[in-house]
Amino acid sequence: MGNQGSGGPFKGTTLAEVKRSFKVIATRLVVQASSMVPLTALVGIEQGKQVRAQFGMGQEGGMFSIAEQQTGSEQITPCGGNLQLGEAVHQGHGHRLANQASITLMISQTSGSSANTDYTAILSSERLARTYASLMLTRPILEEVIARLELPTTPEALEKRITTTPMRDTQLITVQVQGHNPAEAAAIANTLVAVFAAHNELRQSERFVATREKLERELDALQQQIDATQVQLEAAQGPAQARERNRLAELLVLYRNSTASLLKSSEDLRMTELQHTNSVHTVEQALIPMHPVRPNIALNTAAALLLGLVVMVIAVLLLEVLNDRITSSEQAAEVLKTNVLAAITEIDGQRPTDRLVTMTSAYAKASEAYQMLRVRLEVARYGHGSKTILVTSGNQGEGKSLTAANLAVVLARAGKRVLLIDTDLRRPTLHTYFGHHNLRGVTTALIREGATPVDFHLHSTKLDNLLLMASGPLPTDPTAILSFTPVYATH
Repeated sequence: MGNQGSGGPFKGTTLAEVKRSFKVIATRLVVQASSMVPLTALVGIEQGKQVRAQFGMGQEGGMFSIAEQQTGSEQITPCGGNLQLGEAVHQGHGHRLANQASITLMISQTSGSSANTDYTAILSSERLARTYASLMLTRPILEEVIARLELPTTPEALEKRITTTPMRDTQLITVQVQGHNPAEAAAIANTLVAVFAAHNELRQSERFVATREKLERELDALQQQIDATQVQLEAAQGPAQARERNRLAELLVLYRNSTASLLKSSEDLRMTELQHTNSVHTVEQALIPMHPVRPNIALNTAAALLLGLVVMVIAVLLLEVLNDRITSSEQAAEVLKTNVLAAITEIDGQRPTDRLVTMTSAYAKASEAYQMLRVRLEVARYGHGSKTILVTSGNQGEGKSLTAANLAVVLARAGKRVLLIDTDLRRPTLHTYFGHHNLRGVTTALIREGATPVDFHLHSTKLDNLLLMASGPLPTDPTAILSFTPVYATH
C-alpha cells in the first residue's frame, strides 16, 4: 500500500502481500482524501486478476475511485470515504458476486453430575443450541462486532447477512455470513463467535459474583486477624505471659482452620462454576471463501427450466379448458347430440374441376366417403318423403360448396334426378367445379322478364340427370334481390 506524488503510483506492492493482508492485517482499507494528492492501492484479487484503485477528491468534493483490471478498461465509481479490502469490482458484469464464509461451533452443556448423559440431557443441549443460535443475532452482540471491525453498517443490516443454523440431533451451530467482500465475511463470522463466547462467559459468571466476593471479604478479614494475632503472639514473652501465649496460639490455629475452610469453599465454588457454565468452542474457523455462492448458474438454470415447464403445462391446460372448438367428429356428435354421417378427408387439386373427385375418380377414397354419406342420408330420410337437402356452414371456406357438388354427383350416379342450386350470392364456387360460366343462374331467374323458361338459367353437366343452377351475376345487395317481385307478360 502506498501513496503517489505527481510522478505516479508505487510499484512495490506484491501479490503475496495482498494475500497476507486478507488473512492477517485487516478486513478493510480506509482511504482518507485529506488532500488533493491521490492514493493508489492494490485492493484485491478477483479470480486471479489484480485490481488497482486510485482515490482523490472529485469536483464535488466527494471520493472517487478508478478501478483498473488486466483488460485495461477503467471504471469510475463513487466511494463513501472508505474501501473494503478485497472488494471485487463487477461493473462490467452488471452485478456483484455474493461470497459466503462459514464457521462451526459446539455448545457444551455441563451438569453437576458427570453421569448425567441420558437422552434428556441431550435434548436439553439441543434446545440450548437453538437458544444460542438466536442470542447470537441480538443487538448487543452485533453492535460489538461492528465496533471491533469498524464496519460501515447497522445491526439490522448485518443481521440480514448472517444465518445461524443448529444442526439437527447435535450440539453444533453453523454460522454463515454473506457479503461481496470475502475477507470481510470471514472476519465477521470469526468475530461474531468470539464476541458471543465472551458475552456468554461473562453472563454466566455473574451468577457467582456475589458469593465469590463474600468469600474474598471473609478471607481478607481472617487474614487480618491472623496477622494481628501473630503480632500479639510474638510480643508475649517471658514466664508471666505463658497462659496468654497458649490462648493466642489456640486462637491462631482456629483462624487458620477457618481460613482453610474458606479456601476450600472458594475452590468448591470455582468447581461449581465450571460445572454449571455452558461453554462455546469453535470447531472450525471461517476461512476466506474462494468462490462465490451467488449467482448459482446451475441452480438458476434448473429453476428457470422447471419454471418454464410449469408455465408451459399450465398454459396448455388453460388452452385446453378454454378451447371451445370442435376438432373431431366425436366432439361434433357429442355437442350436437346427433350421429355423424360420414368423415371426408381434405381434397386437393390444382384446378377446381380436379376437386370434383366423384366425377373424375369414382373409386377414390374420398369418393367412397361421399358414397357412404349418400347411403346414410337415404337411410336417415327413409319414410319422410323429403327431397331437398341444404348444405351450409358457419364460416366461409369450410367446404360446403365442394360437399354439395360431390354429393350431387353421387346421388345422380345412384339414378336420382338432381338439381344443384348455388345460393351463395357473395362468393359462389359451384360453377367452377363443373367448368361453367356464371352469366346466368339464380339471380337471372329471379329477375327474368317475359315468358323466359327456368330451363334457360340451368347448366347441363356430364351426367344427364344432374343439372346445375349457378348463382348468376352477383348483385350489389343480395337481400334486395330476394325481395324482387318479377313482372310476367300476359297474353
